This record gives sequence, structure tokens and C-alpha cells, in this order.
Amino acid sequence: MTRKEFDKLVREAVRDLRRHIGPELDSVDVIVEDDSPDDMRDEDGYGVLGYFQPGPYGLPGRIVLCQRELEAACGTLAELRQEIRKTLFHELGHVLNLEEGELEFIEDDEEAG
Repeated sequence: MTRKEFDKLVREAVRDLRRHIGPELDSVDVIVEDDSPDDMRDEDGYGVLGYFQPGPYGLPGRIVLCQRELEAACGTLAELRQEIRKTLFHELGHVLNLEEGELEFIEDDEEAG
């Protein structure tokens, strides 16, 4: 998939999440990188799907989505759309200073409803 096509999916997901979550996402940039950083790879070389990078001095941070990892994790376009949305939702939880356990609970609730 081209970056332009992938970016379109990300924009759609951001727009959808803004409707459901509200202005919390407005203060955070969402960007796409080709790959996960080397320091975010496990011993088998698998990288993260996305991550939150806090801003300096209390400034807003940014959510980074890793295109290749997201594409590799999904077999269909529908799965990719869902995984982009899920990853954004998860990283937004970090923006809101939620812990991993809280994120999993909220994600499960979001998927159910």
C-alpha cells in the first residue's frame, strides 16, 4: 500500500475517533513512519504498531503509527482499518496518562460497543 493510501486510512480513523472521544485528540499530532524504531523491536525483530512520544516541557506529544508493522499484522484492508483505529485508541490512552490495565479495559469496552 502506498503512503498516500495508508495516510487516508489514518485520517479516516482519526476523524472517527474524534467524533467518539472528543477534543483530546486535537492536541496531539498523529504521524506515520515507515518502520518501528530499532530500539522498539523485540529479540525476533518485530516492532511496535505505534507509540506515543511525549512532547518536551509539557507540550503536546505525538502518536506515531508504524506502517510496515501495521500492514504485516493484517491480512485484509478491513483488518488494517480496524488495527489502525485500535492502535490510535490505545496510544490516545497514553496521552491521557492511562495505565496498560486501564487501556485494555477501555479497549475491550470499545470493541464490545
